[in-house]
Amino acid sequence: MNSKAKFGVSLIGIGLGATVLIGYLGTRKTDQELIQEALNAAIAAGREGRPGSVLEHLSASFEINGQSIMNREQVARFIHDNKPNVEVETKVAQVSGDFAFILTPVRLSMAGPINLGSTIPDVRIEFQKEHTTKFLLIPDRQWRLTKVSVPIESWSQMMGF
Repeated sequence: MNSKAKFGVSLIGIGLGATVLIGYLGTRKTDQELIQEALNAAIAAGREGRPGSVLEHLSASFEINGQSIMNREQVARFIHDNKPNVEVETKVAQVSGDFAFILTPVRLSMAGPINLGSTIPDVRIEFQKEHTTKFLLIPDRQWRLTKVSVPIESWSQMMGF
């Protein structure tokens, strides 16, 4: 292949690569959209009885009078067996750099012989931005749910203490 042909093939390759890169960067999702995806994935995980659910994160802070009610294994078994439905009322996150949170009431419900449901006020759902790459080369980001917490007053109100 002569030098003009090599140059032409290189130019076409660079043009195609630039077109793909510009197209990808032009369709990037916003932080709010990525946070919504992370939240929806965590809610779906609980509904399907899989790990990574909102309830699994919430279990780390579930205490009454300073005593943990269930350990992680018990929470995982509970989620797997009951497949609770979690409804988050407010889904718009407050974003600050690589950190975001949603402060919202959350409704928990379980279907079964007895339909149980309860609303927990002031649930704080926290997210962390992770910097990743697409195709091993293109910088990208995703948000991951890292923590769910509830003030003791909200637990008390929900549990009737």
